[in-house]
Amino acid sequence: PYCKLAMCLMSWLLPLPSGFRGKLLHVLNALGKWSFVDAYVLMTLMGLGSMDTQMHGGIGVAVFIDPRPSFVSFLVATVISLCLGELILHCHELNLGEHKEPHTSGRAPSLMIHILILTFVL
Repeated sequence: PYCKLAMCLMSWLLPLPSGFRGKLLHVLNALGKWSFVDAYVLMTLMGLGSMDTQMHGGIGVAVFIDPRPSFVSFLVATVISLCLGELILHCHELNLGEHKEPHTSGRAPSLMIHILILTFVL
């Protein structure tokens, strides 16, 4: 995430050629979506790191990981990083005049329907 944010800042502030800037921003947005894999790995490690054991004589040991503040802040920072990347790419496309017109046929795209269904199922 730090490299992505530094490169987004570089593309925002430095006078780069527009073709190179566009390719850089598209690559950063594509690779930035993989940062949610980090969250999946962290959740898996939290599940594997939890342990509850009973020993002889009634002695027990319980180990668990409480990641609430740090994990939530990591997820919020990841979402903010993705939003900033999309915003910078949008500003770049507006500057070049490559902005696509919104979908105005009156029907919701099928991808949006699938996302809504997935949201309600989870």
